[in-house]
Formats: sequence, C-alpha cells, structure tokens
Amino acid sequence: MKTMSKAQKPTMPLIQPTGDYEIIFDDLELAFRKKQLKDIALFYNHGKEPEEIAKTMQRHPLEIFLALVDLARKNKLKRPFAYRRLKHGKARDVTTAY
Repeated sequence: MKTMSKAQKPTMPLIQPTGDYEIIFDDLELAFRKKQLKDIALFYNHGKEPEEIAKTMQRHPLEIFLALVDLARKNKLKRPFAYRRLKHGKARDVTTAY
C-alpha cells in the first residue's frame, strides 16, 4: 500500500484490487466537475432530494448521494444531511470523523 505525506492528495486507487482487497463502487463515476458539485449543493440546500438531483443531472442516485456525503464532510451544505438521533435526544452529524 502506498504511503503519502500530508501535502499529497490521494489518487485512486491507493491499493491494487488483488488479494483480500476489493474496489467498491467501481461501476459508478465518482468524478465531478466543480460546477456540478456546486449545483448539487445548491439543489440540495434548496430542498431537492438526492433522487431528484440525480434525475436533473442525469447521474446515478448513488453518485449524487456520495457527492452529498463529500460535500457534507467539507461543510458545503447548509441543509442537514445524515444526522442521527442519539438515545439522549441530541443529533450528531455522522459525516464527520469519530
């Protein structure tokens, strides 16, 4: 497996699909133009559901969902995304690291 410095951005794939590893989502296109990501965030922040955005952008719904996860991790969404209620009633953002 490759190691990288903090300055390097990861490239895909980091590991070869051999042995015990399997590349997932290899049937999806996970690259987006910056404008597309801005549009996805805009649509979502204005109340569109991921399935509606997928239809509008002619992309697989899972591609839009994964883009939204990435946008949420980068704090680019204003509308709540992927929140879960804890037993004590408070919400926790599940898109950030534990």
